[in-house]
Formats: sequence, structure tokens, C-alpha cells
Amino acid sequence: MHFENSQLLWLTALIVPLLGLFFWWAWRRRARLLTQFIHAKLADQLTLGLSHGRRLAKLGLLLVITTLLMLALARPKLDYEWQETEMRSLDILVGVDTSRSMLATDQSPNRIERAKLAVLDLMRLAKRDRLGLIAFSGTAFLQCPLTIDRNAFVQSVNSLSTDIIPQGGTALGEAINEAIRTFEKEEDNHKVLVLMTDGEDHEEGIAGGAERTAFEWLYQWDEKATVEEIRGLLGRMLFPSEDADKKVSALSGGETVRLLMSKLTLTKDNLLLLDEPTNHLDLESIRALTEALQRYEGTLVLVTHDQCMLDEVAD
Repeated sequence: MHFENSQLLWLTALIVPLLGLFFWWAWRRRARLLTQFIHAKLADQLTLGLSHGRRLAKLGLLLVITTLLMLALARPKLDYEWQETEMRSLDILVGVDTSRSMLATDQSPNRIERAKLAVLDLMRLAKRDRLGLIAFSGTAFLQCPLTIDRNAFVQSVNSLSTDIIPQGGTALGEAINEAIRTFEKEEDNHKVLVLMTDGEDHEEGIAGGAERTAFEWLYQWDEKATVEEIRGLLGRMLFPSEDADKKVSALSGGETVRLLMSKLTLTKDNLLLLDEPTNHLDLESIRALTEALQRYEGTLVLVTHDQCMLDEVAD
């Protein structure tokens, strides 16, 4: 045991004896004053109802209370032991679509402003995690590197507009590639990419260029997987053999989403955030997406108005 304010122990060792001496002096003085007015033989008879033992016990109790109070002020503490623990936070990159289609007013005041609000809400939830920002339209660039500086991140989010990138269009592949390049430079934390977009991909390919087939694009994420495993995964995502050999640039919007979900299933990411993932999907794609989310073993944050999907996916 040790004391936080050990200097008070010295003060205690001084105060308690002095207080005891004061009580002894006061006792003797009281007795002397009493004998000045009353004869010593009559004192015991006149003070018959007073107990000397009780008075001594009261004074002793006052000394004990004072001692304990001083010890409490010294803040006694038990010994402690340092234990080193290792925590791995998340590295979260948020990609925000800054194409002119984000000026649509179907969301108030418009899509890009609502996306910025959603990014700030995510920042408030990610209290211990590093956040970075990617702006993308026809191309993409790192607007804010991964950081724990919330003020710098908020300034980067507030500066987003549809004029920040002169090249038009919506290139999801450029945003994903920029995120991959950023993650490769960082330490070994859990990595998460969140895309805020209206769901339209106007560019050729999603992460590897227009010349790759869906099979080749997916195979690059896990070269240890066998051909049968890759084609089996594509088959579960409603890619028959002929569609697995289609060029990425020829995929429809629904097929692109199914291919991205195949990649998430293959790489086994720890955290998945989806905001209205069924937008622009046909019924077959929604069914494939639902089945993929049911098999997903990580943490899933799902925002959707599709009640059927919520009922089937949520525990």
C-alpha cells in the first residue's frame, strides 16, 4: 500500500499527539478549576451523575476519528500492476461522389449535402478510429489522408462540392483504386472503405480496367484460391460460366454490385457498411445480395428501406 499525499502522514503524526496533549491539559485544568469552588471531599458527591470513564472514552474516540480522517485525506492506495494491451483500431476511408448528379434534390437539400451529413455522423461514431476522405467523379484523389484530427477531417468534408473535380462522370473504380493505394501505405489496422454515391458507374471497370473479365478481376484478390472456388463463388452470385468471362466494362449496374459482393465474400473483410444497396438492382441481384449478406461473417451495418432484406439478414 502507498499514499497519494504522503506528506499528510507527517502532519498526522504531529496533530494527533498535540491534540492528545490538549485534551490532557484541558482535563487537568477543569479539575483544578473545580477544586477552587468546591472542596475536594464534596466534588465526588456533587458530580455523582458524571462518568469519568465515559468522558475519557469520548476523548479517545475523537483522537481515533481525527487519525482516520487524516489517513483518508492522505489517499491510501493498494499496489497496482501495469498490463500492456494491444488494440487495433479501424482505418476508415470515405469516398464521396462529387459528380453533378449529386446535385439532384430528391434528398433535401440535395444528394451531396446529405452525403456530407452522413459522413459527419459516421465520424461521430468512429471515436477511436482514423478517418480519411476521397473525392471522386470522373477521377479520384485523396482529399484528406487517414488521420485522428477531427477538425481537419471536418474541414475537408465541408469543402466538398461538385466543382472540386473538373472531370465529369462517376468512376467507382478510380475511388476503389485510390483507396487501395492509400491502404497499402498504412499500418496493419482493420481497413474499411465506405462509398457515398448515387450508384451510377459511368467508367470502364471497377478496380482493374475494362480489359479484365469478371473472373480475372475477382481472382486478383486471392490468388491462393482455386479456379473452381472462384467460379463457384461467381456462380452463387448469379454469374454463369459465360457471364464470368464477360469484360468488366460490359457488366450492368446489378452485375457490378454482385461482383463487388463477391470480392467482399472472398476477402472476408471485418466490417461492411451498406447504404441503400438495393437501389438500381433488379430482383435477381437483390436476391443474390441478400444471400451473400446472410453468409457474411463480419460486422454488418445496413441502411435500407427494403423490409424484406432486413427481415432475412438481421438477427
